[in-house]
Amino acid sequence: KATPLGAVAKFAAAGKAVPKKDLALQAIAYGSVYVARVAMGADPQQTLTAFREAEAYDGPSLVLAYSHCIAHGIDMSTAMTHQRDAVASGYWPLWRYEPEAVADALVPSSVWIVGGDGWAYDIGFGGLDHVLASGRDVNVLVLDTEVYSNTGGQSSKATPRGAVAKFAAAGRSQGKKDLGMIATAYGDVYVGQIAMGADMPHTVKVLAEAEAHPGPSLVIAYSHCIAHGIDMSTAMTHQRDAVASGYWPLWRYEPEAVVRDEHPFHLDSKRPSIPLTAFTSKEARYAMLAKIDPFRAEELGRLAQADVDVRWRLYEQLAEVDRGPEGPEDAPKEDEQP
Repeated sequence: KATPLGAVAKFAAAGKAVPKKDLALQAIAYGSVYVARVAMGADPQQTLTAFREAEAYDGPSLVLAYSHCIAHGIDMSTAMTHQRDAVASGYWPLWRYEPEAVADALVPSSVWIVGGDGWAYDIGFGGLDHVLASGRDVNVLVLDTEVYSNTGGQSSKATPRGAVAKFAAAGRSQGKKDLGMIATAYGDVYVGQIAMGADMPHTVKVLAEAEAHPGPSLVIAYSHCIAHGIDMSTAMTHQRDAVASGYWPLWRYEPEAVVRDEHPFHLDSKRPSIPLTAFTSKEARYAMLAKIDPFRAEELGRLAQADVDVRWRLYEQLAEVDRGPEGPEDAPKEDEQP
């Protein structure tokens, strides 16, 4: 069935009357088979590429190689150049079918940039800001450990007030940078703050909304770290205390809500139900300062609680703020139209 139309062979003395079977196209029908047609004499580089891709492909592969034969009745010393004519005439086209490339074309791609707080809040903030201001459909996930985790636990602008870290041995005296609020200033950036251990459905909802948003999105995820000085076996439940104390509020900024005449800022976690110290006292990065300098620890703790209270009041007000040119309650009624 591989003998082409018109070729003479045994059992086809008058020339084969039916076309050649296209085995390669039949293999493509499966969708998951890597298929290639090669001719070493015509294009050795394409032949090498096809064999490498077939070997690397995680699934079945089929490579059909043009092979000259004495039965073809050619001068075998010119066989390799004869393959060039086979390709040049269209008799033996060279091609490759990559299932993974087809899958990429059929399934929408999702672009995510993943980084830590040292990059997002500090040394890479300029680049992050450039991406968020681009208007491109790209998603950013920040794993916020509140220190430079990979380089030894140095303080960053994500380190909260009162926490002890390298370069902040006496506890950081400034409040934490609110990266999420900075991103909302653009208006078209989807922003979410999540804590998987505190609220898994909320985490899934935010990631899904960020992915669906037709523009830049920023998701900031609370990420426990050994540098916090906690029992890592209780890390997920510890995140609940972070949310319950107001230390890590869960919220979303949804630009599409403006189009629907709704408030874009959603405060998803409940009002703090435990004092901040109920959370921070379980972490060595806060507790060690109380042993070294109890008076400073008390003062920074008081200021940190004030940070939580002020931020919560601000977020409550933002949840009632309209971003559009006029809010739903400000829109003129039908009987008020000029």
